[in-house]
Amino acid sequence: EKHEDIIRAIELCKKHGINTQGFFIIGLPFSNFEAEMRSIAFSLKLKKLGLGSSAWGLAVPFPCTWMRKWVDENGTLLADVVGKLSIDGLKNEPAFETKDFSAEDRKKACVLANLAWGNYWINAEGDGHAARNLARIAKFIIKYDSKRLPWHIANFAKKAALRLKRNIA
Repeated sequence: EKHEDIIRAIELCKKHGINTQGFFIIGLPFSNFEAEMRSIAFSLKLKKLGLGSSAWGLAVPFPCTWMRKWVDENGTLLADVVGKLSIDGLKNEPAFETKDFSAEDRKKACVLANLAWGNYWINAEGDGHAARNLARIAKFIIKYDSKRLPWHIANFAKKAALRLKRNIA
């Protein structure tokens, strides 16, 4: 029933000209790779219905939270959360894993979700080095989504052209 509510909300927003954005978290407690793949598929259905954009990040178990307690009891913490992680994650590196959802599968799910939406920024470093960023993004595409390489090339070029046009205007 929650999916139907989300679909109805997206349709109503589209009908009334309201821009919508989706924010998704990969790796919440009790999740696994297969469930995240279903979430990605559902988000793409929402895109067809009018969801304007989406951003995907990795779950972060901050200290003194219910989620941190859950991770301490059910998983393995992989990173010092204090000071090294932000709500954007650790450069797409999982902060924890569980027996049902490995760190590599968490990272793969997050990359695949962002690539499905053409969110190439999530795989880029914020250092302003375009060539290094392009190489990093290409590495993720080849590793996780090579079958759609032509689509990514066309989509990336389209986004770059739009950015250039905005910067010139």
